[in-house]
Amino acid sequence: MFKILEVDLTNKRVLEDTISQDYSKYLGGRGLAVRLFTDLMGSNVEPLSPENMIIFSTGALINSKIPMSGRSNATTISPLTNTIFSSNVGGMFGKNLTSTGFDVLVISGSSEEPLYLVMDKKSQLENAKKLWGKDVFQSTEYLIKKHGVSEGNCAVIGPAGENQNFFGNIMVQRHRAFGRGGLGAVLGSKRLKAIVFKGKQKRTEPKFKDMAKRLRDKVAKIDSKLKTQGTSTIVNTANKNEAFPTRFYVTNKFKYAGNINGNKMETHKVKSGTCYSCPVACKMITKSEKYDIVTDGPEYETIVFFGSNLGMSNLDSIIKSNDLCDRFGLDTISTGAIIGAFIETVKKKKRKYKISWDDEKKVHELIVKIANTRGVGRELQKGTDAFCKKYGIKAQTVKSLDVPGHDPRALHGQALSYAVSNRGADHLYSTTYKDEYNHPKRREIKGKAKLVIRNENRNAVLDSLGLCKFSTSFYKDDDYLEIMSVLLERDVNMEEFQKIGSEIVNRERTFNNKRDFDSKDDILPKRLDNPNLKKGLAEYYKLRGWSKDGRVKEEK
Repeated sequence: MFKILEVDLTNKRVLEDTISQDYSKYLGGRGLAVRLFTDLMGSNVEPLSPENMIIFSTGALINSKIPMSGRSNATTISPLTNTIFSSNVGGMFGKNLTSTGFDVLVISGSSEEPLYLVMDKKSQLENAKKLWGKDVFQSTEYLIKKHGVSEGNCAVIGPAGENQNFFGNIMVQRHRAFGRGGLGAVLGSKRLKAIVFKGKQKRTEPKFKDMAKRLRDKVAKIDSKLKTQGTSTIVNTANKNEAFPTRFYVTNKFKYAGNINGNKMETHKVKSGTCYSCPVACKMITKSEKYDIVTDGPEYETIVFFGSNLGMSNLDSIIKSNDLCDRFGLDTISTGAIIGAFIETVKKKKRKYKISWDDEKKVHELIVKIANTRGVGRELQKGTDAFCKKYGIKAQTVKSLDVPGHDPRALHGQALSYAVSNRGADHLYSTTYKDEYNHPKRREIKGKAKLVIRNENRNAVLDSLGLCKFSTSFYKDDDYLEIMSVLLERDVNMEEFQKIGSEIVNRERTFNNKRDFDSKDDILPKRLDNPNLKKGLAEYYKLRGWSKDGRVKEEK
């Protein structure tokens, strides 16, 4: 049984309810939210309309203390991609949400005045006029002082979300993000500035006690650079494999990668940060002496998009870009990508502006303008597709979502994954890049459709359990099956595990089909395309049991 809090912003109503046990096979997190969303939401709803809902849901393992089980989900229709879109976050969000006694938060409607939600024994909406216009850090500080909570109890949008920037994030404990897809814009359109968790319920699942200890011991014994360098450890591997996007994807290898790799990041490291119930602590807290900034990260993707993507080999500049995006609530991938597109228009003399590659001062100025929709920021806020169309250059996107930092020209399984992903180009939807790096057949397609499907299904289950994708570096299939068997209190085999994930993916795809997404949208931009994609798509559709035009077949 799932406990749900429903918030109707139009009528300023807050209601408590429960979800029937019929939804239990969707586990929690992404699976539960996708099932709820597709049951409640019509397929023709506009992303920034009051009718659009956003559903926050904790992973099924949030109270288990299983290592790396602290992630939570948010599902809505994305203003950037126009698809159903699920995002997840780590930190303390999930634990603090569940401490209020709820598993799910559903927000609908739109308020005329700025509000924020306080979830407590008696949840209520409060006036947010004092917060509207303030950045993420300022707003979080205000809420901490007013409500006597910690930063991990606060989820906030910044000016980017308020201004309905299509790649504005929802930020948690200042630096963590429900990233990509513009979920911050959805809250901005609803005039909801923040969510504050004040619950004190201690919820535990004793049945996981022995397993949690065993898995914690297992994780502790595994040597991994994730523990010391976080995701920045990927830089050297991606560059070596010619999968490191550079200067708006013109090339995929960066001459100065050694200046922004994991080893260099360690010279800026202050300490390690972590998420709830995670002994890996892959979050690097870094400091730029040049700018006197301490920030979380930057993560690998941020290093790419404010580093090689902009011809930038200065870690201090990347750290400041990361901090500015967090402060204003901007997605670092899409922000860096659109600045790269902007520089390309200038280089091709399609627009006049004083900026060049490796121009850190101008990049930082642009971040502020984009977040506040000032000057040139006004024409950048709706994403790379819209901007590139205006100036006659090619956007490097799939379903309007910017292609991430694992270049598909070098990784043909990941290329297929970008094309078919229900939320657009996304490296975490299948994480197939992890299987392909350093593999001699990374530029081949044979067998990749089956691999992508397996990974997509697995990751859908992980998102529903609340398990971090990096758990695949520490757990084996048998570990996942044991976790599922204890959770569901019966034996679960790999066939059932995969079937649960497949149903989630199919539900997302069916919803997108109703919004007129099909094979015509499963394409890579010309610059990043490869001759294997067409063959891979045909095999993928066949193995999924979809039609040749990429549609889920109706059950007879």
